[in-house]
Amino acid sequence: MVVLHGQSDTDNTLLAPTGAAAPRRWITRYLNTRYFQIPSNVQISCREGNLLVGGAADDPGTRRTVLGQAEYLKRYGETNDTVMLSGATTHWWIIRDRDEDQTDPIEKYAGHLESTGHVAALYQNELYEMTTGRGGMSRLQQFGITFGYQRVVIYIEPSANPLLTTNTARTSLLIGNEPLPWIEWAAEFRQKLPIELKNFVESRAPEATSTDFIKSIRDRLKGIIELYKVSRYRPASGGPLKIDIDMMVRGGKPAVTGLTRQTDGTSVVKEQRTPGGKDGNLYALFERTDGSSGEKVEPDIFPKVDWVSEKDGSRAPGDMEDRAAKYLADQNRLLINADFRVFQDLISHFMRSYKDIAGAEGTVKDAVRGWFAQSLVEAVIGIQALRNSRQWSAADIQVALSEEALTSCVMQRYHIHLAAKRELGSKIGSAKQAAA
Repeated sequence: MVVLHGQSDTDNTLLAPTGAAAPRRWITRYLNTRYFQIPSNVQISCREGNLLVGGAADDPGTRRTVLGQAEYLKRYGETNDTVMLSGATTHWWIIRDRDEDQTDPIEKYAGHLESTGHVAALYQNELYEMTTGRGGMSRLQQFGITFGYQRVVIYIEPSANPLLTTNTARTSLLIGNEPLPWIEWAAEFRQKLPIELKNFVESRAPEATSTDFIKSIRDRLKGIIELYKVSRYRPASGGPLKIDIDMMVRGGKPAVTGLTRQTDGTSVVKEQRTPGGKDGNLYALFERTDGSSGEKVEPDIFPKVDWVSEKDGSRAPGDMEDRAAKYLADQNRLLINADFRVFQDLISHFMRSYKDIAGAEGTVKDAVRGWFAQSLVEAVIGIQALRNSRQWSAADIQVALSEEALTSCVMQRYHIHLAAKRELGSKIGSAKQAAA
């Protein structure tokens, strides 16, 4: 038995913690999200709505049976399957849009359990490290669920392992006293993304437009592209360039094979050395004539760009709310919030001048979006040049590419207004001509 005493004599530990979702049924919700399945020989009932848990004085309350997340997923999972990963099994579900009574299951059960998209670890029938809300959206996107993430649930079940255990508070799992390898599992899952999930994500993606923003941006920047790149050199035997090994930045030496983290908490060490990193992430910034052999690596620095909106379902409510954009570094993908008020304000500004010209709205929207997209793309590729340098840690790069930082990149107006104005003038005439 667990007795919650609180911090003072006046504390009522039956009341929901501050900020808890569905405070009148918070115990029900907690137990449902804590357990995957309730054994058939066990029945748990929670009283909801009465005075004890914050209801009205005349509310007799209701006893609700705790079922666990599995029952909800069984009832409303339109599609589900498993994917084998290194050291774990992934269970995934797609929540259907409508119940038998034409209601949305996500809205119908939001107060009783975690009904919207989320990710968690499954161990001995309990759920750990459940990420919901914006954190859940970000983690699902790491797993390749770029769009439609509010209807996808992923549970990772680590394989049997003597080094697998919980932390003292039983809130997270550890393998050999190390956190779960979420990033590695996410990358592997993206590579093995089931066709059903791939089709679902594509069906929820924003509608394709005839405007190729990246092509236009490439054309504009091709003359000065060298200004955005820092030459990267990796050690390779017989390479045509010489680099100074001693001046390599953090992470720039050749890798020792086998020094990868294993899911059983051990590492395999071999003395054989590989060339530099395949993706050019291991490099030196200093070239010299008598250094070690190296070769130049030039990955595509332009991210894929998607304009997303709550109107077409490609952006969920709460995701990037009043933010300009989000950058998915592991996929080199830039999601731009079409609903952001700064973008809408500039479109409205130009439309006041072109309101009487038929078909002008699409041209205005493309021009404004194109120049805002260029500002964001330039910021992303510019920051990438700082990656792995001595004064820019991984945490610094993450902050520089955060939603807030990307929003600051588009808060200047003058140059974007001038560029869009010139483009519109060449395509549909100047504002003065439109007013004449």
